[in-house]
Amino acid sequence: MMKDSSLKAWLILAIGKKLLSVDALIHKLGSVAHGFPQEISFHFEGSIPGRFFCDSDGASIGLSVEPLIECDMQEYGAQVIASMSDDACFSNVIKKTLSSAVLVKSSVEDRVVGVGFSFDCEERLFILNLGDEIFVYRSIPSDVVESECLIFIAVEGED
Repeated sequence: MMKDSSLKAWLILAIGKKLLSVDALIHKLGSVAHGFPQEISFHFEGSIPGRFFCDSDGASIGLSVEPLIECDMQEYGAQVIASMSDDACFSNVIKKTLSSAVLVKSSVEDRVVGVGFSFDCEERLFILNLGDEIFVYRSIPSDVVESECLIFIAVEGED
């Protein structure tokens, strides 16, 4: 797991690069997918893919450069890797350039709970850990912003 400074460093390296693909680790029971993604991996051109997940503290967003790994849980189903590139949340930003990024901090949790991506096509994506579940938003609902007292911290390189 990477700390906030490493999360920021990974985002800085991704800015200015095209998003090539998005994959997710999802829970399947039989042939049916259940719930929210467990982890989401973003692959930007010329960068190491970054895998976002709920950190062990239950509030922070975690980042790793290790690949997604499937897991067979026997009678409880399986965690499988699925391409999300054609999903409605992501299809508009595939092959688009990341123009800026933010860290999303919850004043309630006093932790970085997510990241925000802004693309050159004027689309935005937010990946948040809320209640130990990953949520993907194009625009964070105002009730979430208010209840978590969210602060958006611009990610910029050192001058």
